[in-house]
Amino acid sequence: MNITLVGGYPDKRVNPSRLAALILHKGVFLYPMDNRLRMSVAMTITDELFLMGISIIKESLNEILECDEISSAQSEDSKSVTPWETLD
Repeated sequence: MNITLVGGYPDKRVNPSRLAALILHKGVFLYPMDNRLRMSVAMTITDELFLMGISIIKESLNEILECDEISSAQSEDSKSVTPWETLD
C-alpha cells in the first residue's frame, strides 16, 4: 500500500522522508520513496492494531508542519531514503 503525497507542496517540510521519520518516532514504519510512503501490513494484524497504525499516520500528517526538525529525516532535496538512513 502507498500514501501518495501531492507534488509541489508549497511547504518543503512536507516530504516523504520527514513524514516517515515522524511516523517512525510514533511507532509505525513506512518506507519513504519519491513522492510516496510505502507500507506493508501483515495479513494477521488485528483490527485494533491496524486502526492504531492508521491513527498514528493521520496524527503525523496533521502535525508535520508543527515540527521544525525531525531526527533522522533527510533534507527536502532528497528523492529517496534507505531504511538504515531512516533509523537512528
